[in-house]
Amino acid sequence: MSKSSVLLAAVALAIGSAQGTTITNTFTSGQTPPPGGPGPAAPTWDSSPYPECLPACGVDANGVYALGVTFTFTEDGNPSDAATYGYYLDPALLLNPPFDDQILYGPTSGILVLTFDSPTTLLSFDIALPTPYTGSVTIGGNSTSFPLQEGQGIGGIFSVGFFSWTSSSPFTQAEIQFDNGTSEVYFALDNLSYDTTPEPASLTLLGVGTLLLGALVRDHLVREGPPGPALASGCGKADEGVGCGPGGPPH
Repeated sequence: MSKSSVLLAAVALAIGSAQGTTITNTFTSGQTPPPGGPGPAAPTWDSSPYPECLPACGVDANGVYALGVTFTFTEDGNPSDAATYGYYLDPALLLNPPFDDQILYGPTSGILVLTFDSPTTLLSFDIALPTPYTGSVTIGGNSTSFPLQEGQGIGGIFSVGFFSWTSSSPFTQAEIQFDNGTSEVYFALDNLSYDTTPEPASLTLLGVGTLLLGALVRDHLVREGPPGPALASGCGKADEGVGCGPGGPPH
């Protein structure tokens, strides 16, 4: 392998290692992380659609560790098994995609905490809950309410929204909670997206990659030299004999 090939391979490895990865958790049974994304894979269960999956549509969400995130669900400050990871909603509710497949489902009386293995600067998800209930996400002590559109689903009794937050400072935890929630009123959450911020070691690799790229350019210039007079005038070697010799192109 040539020196240039070795340098190019090293640059690709260094820059690739320093890039973050965006993950979208769809709460499906056995979902595996994308290339370069954090594990482990999601737990597995009988993923038959509703109502065939009853009485166990999904698994207890509290304590699930999947795709680089630990899920904690509590009610009144105590661990709760009332939220389900991978639940199927009843199609009769007429909630359009994405809520027509597996979701995270739980009572609005609880608090869902997401703890990320790697710092993230992004958090987004789809959310649905009965009107007039609302909720918010707390990140780094700052709370932001869900944007919700009323009049959705059967009889227009649901509010549906898409929450998206991009932070200039990476964070490792987010808390999702609901206003005036009760144990009889449930929320549905899907398509949980977040990214992984490169660790310091990866950023060092990026710097190394930049240096290697500079070395590759310098090596090429030393071997090839600057463009000659013929190239600079618009004539290449293949043009010699057709008016592009040492005297340059015809005028």
